[in-house]
Amino acid sequence: MKISIKTFFIFLALIFAFSALSGCSPLISETDQKEDTPLFPNDTSEVQPKEFMLYFQLEGENYIVPETRTLTIPESKSVEEVLIKELLSGPESNSTNIAGNINSETKIISIIGNENILFVSLSKQFLTPPEGLGAEIEDPDEYNSLVLNARKMALYSITNTVTELGNYSYVQFYIDYDNNGTGTRPTRKDMGFTGEGENQLLEPLYRNTEVVFSPANSLKNIMNSIIEKNWTKILKFTSISDKPDTKLEDAARQFELSNLSLLEYSILSSTVSLDGKSAVIVLNYTFANADGTSTTVENLSIKMYIEDGIWKCSIVSLNQMLLGEYS
Repeated sequence: MKISIKTFFIFLALIFAFSALSGCSPLISETDQKEDTPLFPNDTSEVQPKEFMLYFQLEGENYIVPETRTLTIPESKSVEEVLIKELLSGPESNSTNIAGNINSETKIISIIGNENILFVSLSKQFLTPPEGLGAEIEDPDEYNSLVLNARKMALYSITNTVTELGNYSYVQFYIDYDNNGTGTRPTRKDMGFTGEGENQLLEPLYRNTEVVFSPANSLKNIMNSIIEKNWTKILKFTSISDKPDTKLEDAARQFELSNLSLLEYSILSSTVSLDGKSAVIVLNYTFANADGTSTTVENLSIKMYIEDGIWKCSIVSLNQMLLGEYS
């Protein structure tokens, strides 16, 4: 029996139509299909990891320093809650310069956002100092001052970490003193803000850049140490990357012998490099001469490097300032 070409194509079309209705394909078998092939290749609910900036306390100083951490935020959690929990767990960096300043037993009672304020309620363990803090201090007043300062830095660790995201401008803290699952506003004194108004309730805190250990704040720390003639502390924030053959012990002796009497200083500008690893600060300073006169140096460029997670001053710049050495 002969079949016309027209009849053949009609027959073939009927086969394809039947195959489509039955959910089968005559061109691709079930064994040819990969089980992990998504129905919609461009649609995925998997949460991608992102980099976040967390702030921890600089060891022995009333400053906080940033640490970059890559995290995956579950869809069931707010990013603020996850970051605060990371702060409670402490820094991951191997740097001895960075310390956790929140008791790891602290629990998050609640986190609620309202307009540009994040309301954070913490368990009363927050008021207990982290393990080992001030263990070497015997004087009760000195120890109490250390604890209060650490508590204040802990608040700014949380506040600066949260406001880094840009979702909120303020953080209002509550403490669950009675373990009733709610929390009440603490006094300023309880949170480390002593002095005038210390018995008032703590107000919402906003981002504080003065406590971030930036290049400018690092240099301020160094300049104040020069005024105090604390040469050992200066070495903690000195970089020898420009002169790797330098021994810090020898540099300390040279600094001490210089006996520079710094009277005042002012930072004019601070510029960080594009890669974030170095900075240049322009400085004016005045020092006393042996004959009772004074000398002012203007527009001195100071080189800073980030090492071990903190900003340090180049030994070359320190030699220029303290020893008058220009290479």
